[in-house]
Amino acid sequence: MFLLVLACNGDPSTTPDEVTNEPLDTGFGWPEDTDEPEETGTDADQDGWTVEDGDCDDADPYINPGWDEELGDGIDNDCDGWIDEQLVGVTALQVGDYKTEPARIHVIDSLGFSEEVVELDTIERYPIWLSEGVNGGWVVSDYANASVVEVDSEGGTTDIAEFGDYKEQTYGLITHPDGYYVVTTDTALYKVAPGLGTITELARWTVVNEKGTDIQDLWSVDVAYDSQTGDFVLFGLYGGLATVSAAGEFTLVRAGSVATDVYLIYAGGYHDGTNTLYAPGQSATTGAFDIYTWDEGWEILVDWPDEQQFSPVFMTVDAATDDFYVTANGATYPTIWQMDATTGDTQLFYESPYTGADVDFWDIYSRYDRS
Repeated sequence: MFLLVLACNGDPSTTPDEVTNEPLDTGFGWPEDTDEPEETGTDADQDGWTVEDGDCDDADPYINPGWDEELGDGIDNDCDGWIDEQLVGVTALQVGDYKTEPARIHVIDSLGFSEEVVELDTIERYPIWLSEGVNGGWVVSDYANASVVEVDSEGGTTDIAEFGDYKEQTYGLITHPDGYYVVTTDTALYKVAPGLGTITELARWTVVNEKGTDIQDLWSVDVAYDSQTGDFVLFGLYGGLATVSAAGEFTLVRAGSVATDVYLIYAGGYHDGTNTLYAPGQSATTGAFDIYTWDEGWEILVDWPDEQQFSPVFMTVDAATDDFYVTANGATYPTIWQMDATTGDTQLFYESPYTGADVDFWDIYSRYDRS
C-alpha cells in the first residue's frame, strides 16, 4: 500500500536515467578507501575502539561502544551516555483506513502486553512515521496532509508544521536529543521546533543530468541520527543512502533510483552500540523480504523466514540484546515480531486487536528505562 501511495504522489519513474555525478565513497562509519594509512587514534586499553571512535573509558577494555550494557553495575558499558538502560517496551503506530478507522498508537511492554492504545482524534490523518514527543505524547508525520503533527496523551492532534506550501511530502522523522524534531521530504531535510512549529531547512539535495534536468537520485523516506558524529543518515526508497552533517553538508553515499533499484527500503535506523545502520526491505529482483545492514553497500543481515506469511515494514532494535522488533502485516492482521538478529528466528510479540483492510502497523520505536 505504501508504494502505491508514493506512486500517486510523484513516483520518480519518469525521471531521466542518466546522471552526471557519482555517489561519493565517504566510508560512513568505516575507513575511507584510500592508499593513506588509517588513523589509529588513541586506544590505550587496546580494545579496538579509540577515544575518537567514542570509547568513553580508554583504561578499561570492557567499556566501549561495541560492548553490551550490563544491567545493575552502575557503569555506562556501551558508551551511549546512559547507565544500565533496559528495554521496557516498544511503541508502534497503526494507520487508520481514512474512512471509519482512526490511526492508533500502541504502547506495549517488554513482554508483549498492551499498556494502552491511544486513538487519534480524527480519521482525517494518515500518519506513517512516529517518534516521542519532546513534551510528552508523540509526534507523527502525516503523509495524507504533508504535515508534522504533535499527539497528546489523549490522542488530540495539532499540526505544528505544514509542508503543502513547500509542495513537498513529509516522510520519516525523529526526535533529536537536543529537543526538536527532524523530518525528511524526498528532496530536503528540515528541523521543526516543538510547539511553535518553526521550520528550518538543514539540507537540500538535487542531481542534474547532462540535459540540465533535476532528477531524484535519493528519494529519501526515513532519517536516523548518529549520536557519535552528530550526522543525520537518510535512507532512500530505492536503496539510496546519504548523510547530512551537523553543519548541513549533504553527501550522497549510494545513489538509488527507480531506473537502477535493486532494493525497496521503507525505513532505516542507526544502532549506537554497534555503530551500524540497518533497514528492513525487499529485493526488487527476488521479491524476498530481508533485514539489511550497511557495510560499504547493503548486505543481508538476516533473512525473513520463507514460511513467515507476514511482510515486514518497520523495525527497531533492543540496544542491550541486539534483537529486532519488526512490524509486519499479513492479510488483515497487523503484528509485531521479535527477531533474533543472529539467527533470524522470529516469534510473535504482539498482535493488534484492531484488524481489517488498510489498518497496517508501520513505524515503531524502543523505550528504555535509563538513568
